[in-house]
Amino acid sequence: MSICKCGLMSFLNISCPPMMEKWEVVKETVNNNASGRSDADKQEHCDEEDQVFDVMTLRRLVKIERQRAHDAYIELEKERMASTTAAEETMALILRLQNQKSVLEMEAQQHQRLSHEKQLHDQEVIQSLRWIVMKHESERSILEDRLRLYKQRLKLYQNYDGEDGSEWINGSLSRLDNLDEGLVSSLELGLSPW
Repeated sequence: MSICKCGLMSFLNISCPPMMEKWEVVKETVNNNASGRSDADKQEHCDEEDQVFDVMTLRRLVKIERQRAHDAYIELEKERMASTTAAEETMALILRLQNQKSVLEMEAQQHQRLSHEKQLHDQEVIQSLRWIVMKHESERSILEDRLRLYKQRLKLYQNYDGEDGSEWINGSLSRLDNLDEGLVSSLELGLSPW
C-alpha cells in the first residue's frame, strides 16, 4: 500500500470524514487490482491514480466548501437584513415615543399656564369683590350714621317745639324710619348677592 505524498489524507481527515471513508474504499480497490503487478508497475499505477483521484477529490471538496461558504453568506445576509429591520423599527418606535413625549410636555405646559392664568384671574375677581364689599360697608356705615344724626336732630326739634310741630315731627320720624328700613334692606341685598 502506497502513501499519498500530497497530504490529501490529512486534509480529508480534517475537513470531511465521509470523504475519508470513500478514499479508503478507493484505496483498497486499487490495492487489490494492483496485487498481481510488479512493484514498479504498482508504484507508477498508484501514483497516476492518486493524482487523478486527488484532483477529482479536491475539485469536489472545493465545490462543497464553496457551497458551504455560499450558504453561510446567504444566512449572514438574512441575519443582517433582520438586524437592519429590527434597528429601523426600534428607531421608528423611539422617534414615535419622543414625539408623544414632546406633545405631552407641551400639553402639560399649556395646562399649567392656563391654570396659573385662571388662578390669577380668580384672585383679581376676589380682590375686586372684597373692594366692592368694603365700599358698600363704608357707604352703609356713613348712611346709618347720617340717619342716626337726623333722628337725633328731629327729636331735639320735637323737644323744643313742644305740641305745635309734633304732627310734622311725627310724620318726619315715620318717614325716616321707613327710609332707614328701606336703606338697610337695599344695602343688605347689594352686599350679599350669594
